[in-house]
Amino acid sequence: MKAVVLAAGKGRRIGSEKEGVPKAMRIVNGRPMIEYVVKELSFVEEIILVVGYKKEQIYEHLGDKYSYAVQEEQLGTGHAVKCASEFFADYDGPVLITFGDMPLLTTKTYKKVFKAYNDSIKKNNPAACVMLSVMLKDQSLPYGRVIRDRKRSFVEIVEEPDCNEEQKKIKEVFFGVMLFNGKKLNWILNRMTNNNAQNEYYLTDLPALLKEEGERIKICSINDLEEVYGVNTVEDLKRVEDIMKARGAND
Repeated sequence: MKAVVLAAGKGRRIGSEKEGVPKAMRIVNGRPMIEYVVKELSFVEEIILVVGYKKEQIYEHLGDKYSYAVQEEQLGTGHAVKCASEFFADYDGPVLITFGDMPLLTTKTYKKVFKAYNDSIKKNNPAACVMLSVMLKDQSLPYGRVIRDRKRSFVEIVEEPDCNEEQKKIKEVFFGVMLFNGKKLNWILNRMTNNNAQNEYYLTDLPALLKEEGERIKICSINDLEEVYGVNTVEDLKRVEDIMKARGAND
């Protein structure tokens, strides 16, 4: 098992750039965000961190227990994954993708995604991609909407800036975790385009591109709304910290 953690961001909206630290190194409840992420992924054999802005700080803090890939230019989440492709290009096994600014995700949730992938193989109906979704009550969160057809099968993910008014009403969202077969991920990364509102290469385009090639996409849903909060703003940081403190008090 492998995991790729996207941690190259500057964190402009949260003020990390002004402080001279990468976004993933922002402190939440006494520890850098990235620490929580790698801790919850400690059951995975290899963790690859995609780093960029002020990457030396992450190297120094986490050391050589992990593999590292560098994203020199910020060209989108799909591009960040492609920067790590040397680590899974010939790997015919599961590769989980997650984000360094989502410290509330738990080992239990990550293992659920791996289990869904492994179960699909055992049933001789292998999924090329398993993605996490959740039903949101708060429609203001800027997450990609999961589009399904009349049979409830996956069609695509539409990023929030690209959604029309009807799509923005959809409550099922993708919030940052996907798992792919390594070889198929490497193959489909070359099919990405940046024809969207942000002119970026989106990770969220990959499941639809795989489906166009006849591959199976499996959606794995969770109910714990607390886990879906990432950190993009100062307000997000406070909310995540409050949730962590409450978790600690309940443990």
